[in-house]
Amino acid sequence: MERIEYQINQSSYDDIYDHLIACDVYFVPRLSEKVAIDIYSKKIIDNAIRIEAWENNVLVGLIAFYSNKENSFAYITNVSVLNEFKGIGIAKKLMQETINEVQKIKFKTIQLEVNKSNSKAISLYKLLDFEIDDENQDNYLMKKIL
Repeated sequence: MERIEYQINQSSYDDIYDHLIACDVYFVPRLSEKVAIDIYSKKIIDNAIRIEAWENNVLVGLIAFYSNKENSFAYITNVSVLNEFKGIGIAKKLMQETINEVQKIKFKTIQLEVNKSNSKAISLYKLLDFEIDDENQDNYLMKKIL
């Protein structure tokens, strides 16, 4: 494995689309069961701030978040890492970079939604001081106060 490089907003639509297609089966539930990946990729490229992990010009990890300037909070819409790159700390590093970026824009809160059965993701978020704020039948709404 080559060295992982972390960037902000360097990906193209094709990079995001290809990455999300490759990660689709690892989402809980599958991403394609919730959104049309082509439309979702376009929304991310047009509206989200993207924290990215790259190896050899391949997008191996991605966090996308939206900022709500009126309420001073960021909402993470996507956290994904290619399967062959899982377990080496990329998601944690991407989350830390996201937290840093949100602090730079002086926001007070980060929120995200996670499926209740996604125990690995929940553990990572709790490790980074996210707390369960609300829940519905399938998901937790988690937040971190900055």
